[in-house]
Amino acid sequence: MNNKGTIIISAWGCLGKTTFARSHPDICMDIESIHYSRIYPNKIIDDEISKGDENFVPNPDYPQNCINDIVANLGKYKFIFITLARELFMELDKLRIEYSILYPLPTRKQKILDDARGRGNNELFVNILDRILSSTEELDYLKNNCKYKEFVYLPDNEYITDYINRNYPNEK
Repeated sequence: MNNKGTIIISAWGCLGKTTFARSHPDICMDIESIHYSRIYPNKIIDDEISKGDENFVPNPDYPQNCINDIVANLGKYKFIFITLARELFMELDKLRIEYSILYPLPTRKQKILDDARGRGNNELFVNILDRILSSTEELDYLKNNCKYKEFVYLPDNEYITDYINRNYPNEK
C-alpha cells in the first residue's frame, strides 16, 4: 500500500505536532493515540491532562481503530502526525505504509520535561517521559525493530515545523 501522497510523521511529545496541526488544519491531521487506545469513564476534555489519568480502560479495538483512521485519511492530508507507539508501527509495517520518526537528542530531555509540565501534563506522565528518555531501551527498540523510512534526531532548538520547512518546503 502506498501513502497516497500523505507524509506520516511519528514524533516524540513536545516536538510541536499539535502546534503545527492547529496552524495548518487544511493539510495536517494530528492523531492523538489516547483517543483510540483508552476509554475513560469520566473523560477529561484536556488531552494533556488525560495522558496522566490512570482511570481508564484499555480500548480493545486499539490499535486497529487508529490504523483504520490513518488509512482512511491517506490522500486527504499532506501530513498525518502520530505518536511513538510500537503497536502502531507494527501495523503500519505490516501494511507497508511509510512513516518517519522524529526523536529528541538526549540533551533535550529537561526541555521536554519542562514543556510537558507547561502544557498541562501531570507529574505521573512527566515521570513516564523522564523514565523513557533516561534509558536507551525505547530508542533501541525503535531503531532496531521498526521499518521507518527515515529516523531523524531533531536538534534541541528545532520543532516539527522546522523539520517540515527544511524537508518539505513546497508542501505548506
